[in-house]
Amino acid sequence: MSSSSLSTLPVELIHYLFEYLDITTILFSFRYVCKRFHTIVNSFDQYKLDMRMISKYNFDRLCQIISPEKIHSIILTNDMNTPYQIRIFLSRFSFDQFSRLQSLTLIKIEENNLFSILMHISKCSLQSLTINCSSWDTFSYTIRVLLSSTIAKSNLEKLDLNISYRDLDMISWPPLPITLKYLRLERCTFQEYCMILRHAINLQKFELTECLMYNSDETIYRPIDIIYPLKLISLSFGACFMRMKELLIFLSCTPKLQYLKLIIWTDLSDSVIDGKKWENFISDKLPLLTRFEFFFDDLTHINQDSVNILSYTQPFRTPFWKENKHWYVMCDYVKTLSVIRLYSLPICNLLYTYYADSRKISDSTWKTTDNQMRLIHHIRELNLNLNEIVEPDNDIQVMMKLYLNLNILSLF
Repeated sequence: MSSSSLSTLPVELIHYLFEYLDITTILFSFRYVCKRFHTIVNSFDQYKLDMRMISKYNFDRLCQIISPEKIHSIILTNDMNTPYQIRIFLSRFSFDQFSRLQSLTLIKIEENNLFSILMHISKCSLQSLTINCSSWDTFSYTIRVLLSSTIAKSNLEKLDLNISYRDLDMISWPPLPITLKYLRLERCTFQEYCMILRHAINLQKFELTECLMYNSDETIYRPIDIIYPLKLISLSFGACFMRMKELLIFLSCTPKLQYLKLIIWTDLSDSVIDGKKWENFISDKLPLLTRFEFFFDDLTHINQDSVNILSYTQPFRTPFWKENKHWYVMCDYVKTLSVIRLYSLPICNLLYTYYADSRKISDSTWKTTDNQMRLIHHIRELNLNLNEIVEPDNDIQVMMKLYLNLNILSLF
């Protein structure tokens, strides 16, 4: 029976394993194990340069030895742990050196640094571009036009910007590359939303923080002449205020959806939290939908004596929700705020405010007690009001389980 070791694996397989290792491990550890590994590392040309958690010492070492033509992906950030990183990186390299760069992520970048990069990335065959700026509203018109022109002339498949569509100042045509498959923006108007769908014909996933519906007149918002993007299967947006009438107009543009996520502020005078209306609309207009996540926050203050929590969850107990779709919901009446919130399970809101059981009335269509952590595994930031008195045998245990499940814990 033959045996093999890492040192005898084919070069192609070792290069494949590099996909699961960070660049510092490859260059500063694996490379020095033996002469063969040294040669294999030197022949690798698909490095992913992720500078988010790197030390200043390793940052300087990497800048000294990396070959720009071997870099396929770059992530740079100016967060509190790596201040001025992008500026220092640009003092060492020009982006026209990264001739094989396919993915670029810039986090908390300053305007002058972004200008320098945009002036030189035209030679790159970028497929993915992510830009996160602290305050786009302070950026000049020149930088917006340059960014828009760069995007329009590209063959991007992924575009992630924390900016509104209007602030891009799209002067080129078409406004977005037809190769685009994933798009994330902060906000756009309904008309701009229709424009995006009309021209980004290969779009498969669209994430939008807010869609602005300036007028609820259905005749104004009827999506006339829309060419439905047959490939768009995933849509998510929120948090914003939108009524059911506007939501249905909004979603009528995307009949091929398989995934839908909504984080909406509403009020009880509207029917956003009406499970029966959602059942009818999904059955009629979104027949391919297999996953529906939502978090509806009611802005209406209501008296506890008039609250019938079961009336909100009862429409979600039909065979459509529980047997056909296997979609479950929870409804809370938060006594301290006098508000209703209705949400799907698992909780889809990344930022979640936990209220002690003594401060709320809850009902859920989910009755399985096994693996309760699965219901909150999407949450990444948790707010706990420690001024409230909680029951040590119940609420403290829940809080500790939540804490262990989160990446970030925010206390107020």
